[in-house]
Amino acid sequence: MVLHSRVSRSKPNVNFTRQIKTLLLRYGVGTVLAVVAGFVVLFSEGTLGSKIIKSSYDLPFVNCGLPFLAPKLTKPDEVAMIWQDEDAFKQLNQLHNTSWDRSIYAQLLDRLTAEGARAVVFDMVFSDTNEKLFTASFNAQFLAGSIQPAMMFLGNLNFVAVAVIGGLRVSS
Repeated sequence: MVLHSRVSRSKPNVNFTRQIKTLLLRYGVGTVLAVVAGFVVLFSEGTLGSKIIKSSYDLPFVNCGLPFLAPKLTKPDEVAMIWQDEDAFKQLNQLHNTSWDRSIYAQLLDRLTAEGARAVVFDMVFSDTNEKLFTASFNAQFLAGSIQPAMMFLGNLNFVAVAVIGGLRVSS
């Protein structure tokens, strides 16, 4: 007697397969477009890429048609800028190729403080002061690094002296 069994093969869900194909098509097209756009920006010799980068700096300040998202920008009326122009060089007898005398900056700070300035910002490099500080810090580090070996050497001399004196006492 032969038993026959029926193997039921169910058809896959057509809707599920269609959804997967649709999602793969959507995401695949989006991925391909993003990669192509990336290569276009990358190989556009800097013009398109730099325009995109520069315009991205303005994005926080764009209104986008929504007034509640617009940043509240205020113009400060308490700011004063002081320039080192040709007249200042002549009036203060300063040379163009060297740093200004530090006493001029001290006088400026004293005057600004007396007039009620709450903050003062220098947008410049004090290079000669930086060089002096660098030299001083280098010398301090050199001295600090030299002291430990010198102290160990003196400690060893102390040990040698004790050993020699002890040896002389034992021998006599």
